[in-house]
Amino acid sequence: MPLCIICHEEIEPNHTSYSCPNGHPAHDFCLKDWMLNSQNCPLCTEKYSAEVLSTFSGFLQSVKAKEEEEKLKKIEEELIATITKAADEIFELQQLERIHELHDLKEFEKALQFLFTMIDNNNENNHVLFLIGKTFFLKEQFDLAINYFMKLVKKDYEYPEAFYYMGKSYEAIGLDDKAKWAYERMPEKRNSP
Repeated sequence: MPLCIICHEEIEPNHTSYSCPNGHPAHDFCLKDWMLNSQNCPLCTEKYSAEVLSTFSGFLQSVKAKEEEEKLKKIEEELIATITKAADEIFELQQLERIHELHDLKEFEKALQFLFTMIDNNNENNHVLFLIGKTFFLKEQFDLAINYFMKLVKKDYEYPEAFYYMGKSYEAIGLDDKAKWAYERMPEKRNSP
């Protein structure tokens, strides 16, 4: 009995098999998988005849159609994720703009409620922490401002505005040595808000 050139098992008389133009036999199920990668014989690299190729054309077209469908689905999922992310960012920017408006109106309690709602909605990003600290600073609750600025710089040490307002908060409560420590972490921002 001949051996399949792909799996190297015997080709039983009741199994369907195909051969390349040079007579190298392969099980139909082995050749089916092989055809996903190449239309040439794995042994001699001779292209299979049109008759053999047409036998597998329906299978190959269905596999290609499925792959194309999966690619389109992945592209669609990526597009939806991108649109969702952009919408979330726009929404967050609108919320942060609202905070700045509340600061201008000196409605600090409303600003804090809004910011804490953002945190409750799993949105504790660095800018939200900074704005909470700044709101407490503007409210002259310097100990709470320091608490939030410290929480922020533990997450992101490269946040000079946090060190600036932390320094100002320490100055306001008479801790000049701590204010100096904060200012030293951002000397170029010492005299700017």
